Amino acid sequence: VLPMGVLTIDNEGKEMAEIREMMEAGAVAFSDSKKSIQDSGLLSRLMLYAKNNDALIVLFPDENQSPVRAL
Repeated sequence: VLPMGVLTIDNEGKEMAEIREMMEAGAVAFSDSKKSIQDSGLLSRLMLYAKNNDALIVLFPDENQSPVRAL
């Protein structure tokens, strides 16, 4: 069994967690469990950070946005 850390503080999807510190403590992957991150900017920063630090991200795809209606 290997430890997994959170991507965002308190799994709220609002602010990036201290991934580097969790990696140093032994975390091998990062996720917000079955909660999807709705903020595309935050998700982009997380993915870039993971790429630059050889971290593994586990995501649960789920988009809670309303569909766009065509007029």
